[in-house]
Amino acid sequence: MKRDAGDVRDSERLRRARTRAGLTQAALAERTGVSRQAIAAIETGRHAPSVTAALALARVLGGTVEELFGAPGDAPAIVGAPPEDGAALRIGRVGARLVAGAPADVPVSAGGWATFDGRWHDGAIELHAEVDLDRLVVVGCDPALAIVEALLERRGGHAVTPLSAPTGEAVRALAAGHCHAAVVHGRRDALPAPPVAVRRYGFARWQVGLGVAGRRRASPLDQISAGRLGVVGRDAGAASQQALDRALGDATAKVVARAGGHVDAARKALALDAAAVTMETAARVFALDFTALEEHEVELWVAEAWAEHPAVEPLLDTIASRGFAGRLGALGGYDVGAAAVRR
Repeated sequence: MKRDAGDVRDSERLRRARTRAGLTQAALAERTGVSRQAIAAIETGRHAPSVTAALALARVLGGTVEELFGAPGDAPAIVGAPPEDGAALRIGRVGARLVAGAPADVPVSAGGWATFDGRWHDGAIELHAEVDLDRLVVVGCDPALAIVEALLERRGGHAVTPLSAPTGEAVRALAAGHCHAAVVHGRRDALPAPPVAVRRYGFARWQVGLGVAGRRRASPLDQISAGRLGVVGRDAGAASQQALDRALGDATAKVVARAGGHVDAARKALALDAAAVTMETAARVFALDFTALEEHEVELWVAEAWAEHPAVEPLLDTIASRGFAGRLGALGGYDVGAAAVRR
């Protein structure tokens, strides 16, 4: 269901219903068992209620969950490529807006076992009841975001919801207000311009290039240029795809498949005996021979509007931690010497 610009925001609906009932936030909290802090957060769009809380609020205020918070099938803002029916989704909330996208491209899961919050079905989301939407939504293609999420959840408290998308899509999501932060990468002198006011932090440095199964007599780039080696390509907005395009010059790659992320590209290249447009770490995970094309700086951009989100400081502490560096060191291909350093 689409909403017009004049529709009342979900968070505003609760405040108006509470006011009509003549209840303060404290009184509503006492009658429903939902904390006053949670009610305040819902009314300002910083938090979405659990199923239990939504039912309790609707019961006390004399309405339905749909009337207070909108129909559960309302389509969210989709980050990245439109999902296929049945696709797994990560789901979060940015202000009053529900957003969804592909799960993080996770090396250790090798596809299919990553965390997800719901599925796309008949043009809408099916959201799991236990999903916590009060998290920092971060869009990017670096598989290390999954490690960040895991480390933050071990600490407890505020955490992140990573959505997997290439740099171009991450920048667009930031511009549209569909994420709190983005992880982008590119040549140090050619990173894209932030579309909104952001706080920039170092995240990592790694190489992008070509991953192929087994060593070849001729270089993969020469074989691709000659049309003798197919490529598992990426979205045109992916910085790694742009690196290959620059390296090929006037030559054109024979694309045999498309991949949603670095790990997905390496996995498909192994299966198809093709070259993956990927990063060094993903090539290592699948034991592919790696040919570097460019070294890329990876930065974390936090939208200035969300710089005080309670998950930002824990996120920065995590990417600056020895635990994060140690895990990436075990995978190989990462330089995190400047992680969390303000740019």
